[in-house]
Amino acid sequence: MAGQAARLGFTLAEVLITLGVIGVVAALTMPSLIANHRDKVLIAQVKQAYNLFSNGLEMAQTKYGPAEMWVTTGEQSADDLWFERITENLKLTEDCGNSDCYYFCKKPKVYPYRDMYATSGTSSVMALANHSGILNNGMLFSFHQFRTDGKWWFRYGYITVDVNGLKGPNRFGKDVFKFEIADYTNAWSRKVSPQLYPWQNSFSNNWSGLNGVDDCLTNGASCAGWIIEYENVDYMHCHDKLLQNGTHSCKE
Repeated sequence: MAGQAARLGFTLAEVLITLGVIGVVAALTMPSLIANHRDKVLIAQVKQAYNLFSNGLEMAQTKYGPAEMWVTTGEQSADDLWFERITENLKLTEDCGNSDCYYFCKKPKVYPYRDMYATSGTSSVMALANHSGILNNGMLFSFHQFRTDGKWWFRYGYITVDVNGLKGPNRFGKDVFKFEIADYTNAWSRKVSPQLYPWQNSFSNNWSGLNGVDDCLTNGASCAGWIIEYENVDYMHCHDKLLQNGTHSCKE
């Protein structure tokens, strides 16, 4: 019986070989699993940001009336008015007021915001003047270029969101995404209450032939639309293939 028990066990060498195989398999698969998880987290963050501000705009219009009729009073700026009303029902940890150009509140200036593929300078689509805040989930955001005299080419203004807060890499399309509040029924006239769209309005490319989704492949600013429409961030994984073939997934 003792000999039979010995034959049913494993030698130390066999155990070490098995552990070695498991280690090799883990080394091969873990990077992919981690990358997939990171992508899923980013997609969820972008959708959360879109839903939060979209709901905030809807609730503000329910309370204060159609946003196309909002007007400032006294010395209040349009950025301040839209910020105040849209964030009224959002949970903020801080209202930072008007922060410096190209930076959100509390963001160290040694980490400038840049376009996805830029290696120097600041982003060409970052806010020039803004009212910034911090959500209770850690997201930094900025309301900017809102107007006191109606809309300009369909748009009333923009909201830029850094979905991972004070962390890097501070690149559009990677952790920074831009949205617009717009009414695409008419370029100038105030006809329909505006809604929140990904920047460049990738849901409704009905002017100038501009495709906001594909613009994601150039500077990254309109990648919120890509993520919401295609449920992936493949523009970061096979950029050249997508740019050449006009597809929207590395698998296509």
